Amino acid sequence: IPIIIQSRRELSIFQHHDGITGTSTDRVVNDYASRMHGAILGCQEVA
Repeated sequence: IPIIIQSRRELSIFQHHDGITGTSTDRVVNDYASRMHGAILGCQEVA
């Protein structure tokens, strides 16, 4: 269950207004992508 909680937190960061509107810098976009990738992998471990 902790993996799901961490994945949920990463999704909330990804849904921040900068991530949705595309106003963030390349560094931040890469961080969002890395976080989301980790969250997806974590959910796949649970499934």
